[in-house]
Amino acid sequence: MKIYGIGIPEEFNTGNWTGRFTEWLNQLSFMEPSSKQSLQYYVQQSNFLIAQRKQIEQGIQSLATSSHYAYKVKLLTTIPAVGILTAMTFLTEIGDITRFKNIDHLSSYCGLTPDCRNSGQTERITGITRRGNATVKTLLIECSWMAIRKDPALLLYYKQLLPRMNGNKAIVKVARKLLNRITYVMRNQQPYVLGVVA
Repeated sequence: MKIYGIGIPEEFNTGNWTGRFTEWLNQLSFMEPSSKQSLQYYVQQSNFLIAQRKQIEQGIQSLATSSHYAYKVKLLTTIPAVGILTAMTFLTEIGDITRFKNIDHLSSYCGLTPDCRNSGQTERITGITRRGNATVKTLLIECSWMAIRKDPALLLYYKQLLPRMNGNKAIVKVARKLLNRITYVMRNQQPYVLGVVA
């Protein structure tokens, strides 16, 4: 792709704004002064966002090692596909897991329950609800795609669902099962154990 007749060199065509790519951008010259100024604004904005992201990540790392979160993070990161950022997002979004009376209550909060439409005498289930915590729902679904590669029992469960539904619907059911296991880890303060398929 070219802008103002200038193409991005192959070495920088990765989608990431590295220091060397920023240097290259700063060295570009244009016929119109306004074009150079506009580019400088974009570079400044990018540098600000990169610095802010690093600051946020450092803050999360610091919180994850604090006395309030360290042991909980250690437990959660025994779960396949859960890293420090995912663990901290889960902990800060969910809060005290004991405030949910059961897994159905927690699943509803996370948006992993079926969406029912009632009309007179009929009731239709139209997939998962749009209600619930979108951040946790997305996180659990993303983790589930990774977890089925690492946990034989979850992979087997996923494969058993596929003849009855497509992969996207099946992974939502895996996400609910994964949430159940996360709940067990947090309530019982025990590390995650990979499922064994006999």
